[in-house]
Amino acid sequence: MNMKKGIVTGALSLALCASAVFTGSAGVGQAEASEKNYLVVFKDEANLPAGYADLVKKAGGQVENKLNK
Repeated sequence: MNMKKGIVTGALSLALCASAVFTGSAGVGQAEASEKNYLVVFKDEANLPAGYADLVKKAGGQVENKLNK
């Protein structure tokens, strides 16, 4: 009877340790934040959409610089 308890106890201990090792080794991946810059050029300033800066902001961007002729 004591031998059966020892085998069962050993098997349970081994299973517990194995589950702790295997679940601990699986890391959770995290996405990297990336920043992208775009250069937008319009041929004719008169054809710019009205409120283009607001449209860019709504899309999550920002107008950093505007070159005038």
